[in-house]
Amino acid sequence: SSGINAEYGGAVGTPTVMFFFNSRPLQKMPVTLTNITSMAGYVANVTDLTPASPLELLESDHEGVQLLHSFDWVLLFSVLFLSGSTCYNILSTQAGKRLLERFKLKRE
Repeated sequence: SSGINAEYGGAVGTPTVMFFFNSRPLQKMPVTLTNITSMAGYVANVTDLTPASPLELLESDHEGVQLLHSFDWVLLFSVLFLSGSTCYNILSTQAGKRLLERFKLKRE
């Protein structure tokens, strides 16, 4: 797995499609292919396979697709943890302790 990642540039932010032949990686689909027609042409060039039906997206193709719009709890906890640990580390220093003492004196 790490050999394939090193040879083909690793994982990217878009879905990666790789072609294998006899258990060896043959080719990685370029990221520049942005529509279904160019992807089908690329697959046809690599595999000599052609689509059995027309390449048109219909309204029925989008049925059942649900986008997830949920709250990102991991991000919230990460931000809270980073904020808390940063405040703790700053207040643990001598300058942080002096700042805290000044704040306590002003409140009294």
